[in-house]
Amino acid sequence: MKSVNTNAKTSDSREEWLFDNIRFYILLLALVLSMLIVSYTRTSIVSDGLFMIRTQQIYAFVAMGFWYLALLATPLVFVFGDTKLMNLYLFARLALGVSGTYFAGLHMLFGVFGQLGGWSGIMSLPDKFLQAVVLGVVAMTMLVVMAMTAFDRVIQKLTFRRWQWLQRLVYPAVVLALFHAWIIGTHLQYIWPRIIMLTLIGLLVVLETWRLSFGIERLSGVTDKGLRWTIFIAISLLFVGASVYVPMQIPRYHDEVHSGVHE
Repeated sequence: MKSVNTNAKTSDSREEWLFDNIRFYILLLALVLSMLIVSYTRTSIVSDGLFMIRTQQIYAFVAMGFWYLALLATPLVFVFGDTKLMNLYLFARLALGVSGTYFAGLHMLFGVFGQLGGWSGIMSLPDKFLQAVVLGVVAMTMLVVMAMTAFDRVIQKLTFRRWQWLQRLVYPAVVLALFHAWIIGTHLQYIWPRIIMLTLIGLLVVLETWRLSFGIERLSGVTDKGLRWTIFIAISLLFVGASVYVPMQIPRYHDEVHSGVHE
């Protein structure tokens, strides 16, 4: 008789179960986390106004965290290779992106209907603040469209290739969300939050640039490590320059308030 390795079969079945259900559990985690956050802020903050502000700020941070993990999946899989853990991470990416959009929606709801008192409150905002809100709404619209297509049946109707192109909306959407946060985010007036944000974005850009350099090399049909490194260094330096130059060209609302511009 042949011996059957039951431990191996059990391990394989557990991996298949985790792979099949990882998206559901990430979405469930997002739902539970959102309830824990609002419960914590409500019980720890007496002022209704401050409760609304802190809750929508936390939701914004969590949304960016989920989006960051979703964007990081593809370059990390490229760097670390085709492993079970990386494949699981790549499969979970869709749920991470949807969770980010969910928290962004909560951030918008608490900001508009809690902090501003409804849509009518938006029109009374200063121009600089209103510009940031418009950027956030445009980003949110893109992300909602992507989230609405994050279903297998929709993907089949669109075809996978068209769906992939649609998912690339995440890049301009996240850029708009970053500009939104830069203009009116209160925490970004301090140096350490700026350093942390630029470091995380820099890591993502470096990994994506490394992946892109291989893609350009493959399309050109020329295997040249020198060309690959040239592309990698050029784009990395471009990011460093942009990360210094662009913020200087976009005044922050709270900086202008402190300097008396909106008095």
